[in-house]
Amino acid sequence: MKSQSIHNKNYSIEIYSGTVTDFSQRSETHVSGSGSQGSVEINSQVTNHLRFFLVDENGVEKDFQITNWDFPMRVGHQIKLCVLFSSRNSQSGTIVALKNLNTNYTSINEQIINEFTHNKYKLFAWLGKISFFSILFFIMALSTGTFDDSILDGIIKILWGFGWIIFPIYYFIQTTRLSSQLNKELNRIL
Repeated sequence: MKSQSIHNKNYSIEIYSGTVTDFSQRSETHVSGSGSQGSVEINSQVTNHLRFFLVDENGVEKDFQITNWDFPMRVGHQIKLCVLFSSRNSQSGTIVALKNLNTNYTSINEQIINEFTHNKYKLFAWLGKISFFSILFFIMALSTGTFDDSILDGIIKILWGFGWIIFPIYYFIQTTRLSSQLNKELNRIL
């Protein structure tokens, strides 16, 4: 298995390539239902699993699994894939991109990349929400006359300026930047 690592302060990508020696596909269907007084609602959700084995030019074999990702391959095809780790020291990563070198088909999983970027900066999303609700609390406290207006006026201005505006903007900019950076890097690699 030919492997290469690309490190960034926010993530690490490992690249694997090899020949498919075996693969299997399976689907699971989860059915649930609820109802009362003659009305019944039934829901089903299908989860698709693909497990495949790659062998590199040195004969090293490694198995991989992807879920809910339709990627065409068969035994004998050359596959290149990218595994994303949340840091350089992470022990487990997630496959985010695949390329079938025989068919030249490339697939980058945007959903996984978006979840990854949002998890990296979720603290700033929460700080923005906390700041917003703190502002609401202080406004309500001011309207009841519980606190001195001069002290709270300064606190509200600081929270409004930094929390309500800065945290969500920073969150949006950073998640968009990291997602774009990952996509460019993956496209360059594949």
